[in-house]
This record gives sequence, structure tokens and C-alpha cells, in this order.
Amino acid sequence: MSSLASRQAFDRQASALSQAQACVIAIAGISFIADPSGALFQPDASLLVVADLHLEKGSALARRGVFLPPYDTV
Repeated sequence: MSSLASRQAFDRQASALSQAQACVIAIAGISFIADPSGALFQPDASLLVVADLHLEKGSALARRGVFLPPYDTV
């Protein structure tokens, strides 16, 4: 895909997502679509970054006396 076509596709996706309160941010000069769900999307690289996976949540809560099954890391 050419750089212009890629940018146009990015702009279309950002426009469609902006109606859902998503925004476009730049990190190190690369544009990402930031979704309120906690995901970042970079369409040129077909990259989806997901955040807030709650790794080690059970262990962290256990230190505070809230006990959950210890299977979050396994």
C-alpha cells in the first residue's frame, strides 16, 4: 500500500472511531488510534496493543487480604 493510500486509510479509520470517543495520538512520531477501551491501533503495521491485562491481580489483592484463586499468571 502506498504511503498516501495508507494515510488515507488511517484517516478514514480514525474518523470512524472518533465518533466512539477515540482519539489519534503520536508516539515517537508514529500515529496511533487510542480507543477508550484501553487499546491502541496502528493500521500501517496492522498492530493492536491491548492494555490493562490484570496480570498478577490475584497476588496483588492477596497482599491486601482479598483472596482470589491464584491462577492469574498460570
